[in-house]
Amino acid sequence: MENDKNKRTQDETKFKPGNRFWEARTKHGIDKMFKTPKILKDAVIEYFVWVQDNPLPSAAVHDGKVIMVPKMQAMTMKGLCIFLGVNNRYFGQFKARVEEALLADPKGEVDQKKFKLNTEFATVITWVEDCIFTQKFTGAAAGLLNGNLISQELGMRGKIEVNHKNNGGKFEPVQNNVIIRMPHNNRPLVNMGKQADDSGPGTDQNQSQP
Repeated sequence: MENDKNKRTQDETKFKPGNRFWEARTKHGIDKMFKTPKILKDAVIEYFVWVQDNPLPSAAVHDGKVIMVPKMQAMTMKGLCIFLGVNNRYFGQFKARVEEALLADPKGEVDQKKFKLNTEFATVITWVEDCIFTQKFTGAAAGLLNGNLISQELGMRGKIEVNHKNNGGKFEPVQNNVIIRMPHNNRPLVNMGKQADDSGPGTDQNQSQP
């Protein structure tokens, strides 16, 4: 009996392959979540904790043996929606209704109670988007997540322009721009560019800037 108990404990605590994300659900009901900002925030925190507590399995070689090691799992809006028990479109429509209500009554002059509720929901939604953005960005920057996939997910755009008028010389990059855009409003967050030396071979003085 004791051996069975120990075996069961080991089976429950050992690192298992996969995370079965589709089975994870918040304890809060959909109706309550989207009527009370605090409950929605609590449910989102449940998702954040679940992601942290359920890393993905990754194979690695240690001392000549293949072992499974935990790897950081990226937070996503779609993953959050699955956890909340809604689809991505439902969450997007809810966000749009909140924004429309605040635009229609920006100071709460028509209905102060609804204005306060929508303001709190807007604050929670912005916080959710910023948390997910930051987790993926910092994870990719530290090499814990796939940089290419995360850059596409976050709307980061990179461009290298090459001058083909090199007069037989070596092709030189004219400019390397990296534009980071916030995913929820497409506004540029960072615009980093380095202009090539004008005296370098094949540099086009008339190259247009983005």
